[in-house]
Amino acid sequence: MPVNYSGTWDVVSNVNFEKYMIALGIDFPTRKIAVMLKPQKVIKQEGECFTIRTLTTFRNYECSFKIGQEYQELTQGMDNRVCQRLKAAVHYTVGRLCQKIGEDYRRDFSRQVMAAIAETTYRQCDTFAKDLEAFARHAKRSTVSAEDVKLTARRSTALSIFIQNKSEELNQEQKDLKKKNTGKRKNRDTEESRE
Repeated sequence: MPVNYSGTWDVVSNVNFEKYMIALGIDFPTRKIAVMLKPQKVIKQEGECFTIRTLTTFRNYECSFKIGQEYQELTQGMDNRVCQRLKAAVHYTVGRLCQKIGEDYRRDFSRQVMAAIAETTYRQCDTFAKDLEAFARHAKRSTVSAEDVKLTARRSTALSIFIQNKSEELNQEQKDLKKKNTGKRKNRDTEESRE
């Protein structure tokens, strides 16, 4: 049974919230209003489907999504940004992993611990994504290559070994597929030449 995040969550404080909004490119009037608000989040979870309502004295907002399905969200009337809900998927997945590990080792994880692990994971993914973009841009490419991924993982021996093995596995699968397709083509050519 996955962790259930259903409930009402009150924002107590926001540290450096205005700087965060500046980094997102949110306009001055919206930032000034948002800093003064203390929103309340009402989360309704039904399996892997979430509905999150943000309630404030200024404006209310609602979004719905399903874990594992990427979607774009236009925060119309809030800060007018288009967001990917990757963070929600990371939090949900970390919650499920913590619950499974907790059951295996008879330990409980508090919501704060799970949130800290999820935030750390999300930030690491964000750092990896920025590094991958920088490596590709440096090589004057518009796409990320397997070598970029290997370079990003260089600081973690275990991750580097895992990625190297996965890369070799994928390369072998591609070679096997090419051999299979080449074999089919040769058989087809042989049959056509007989006729």
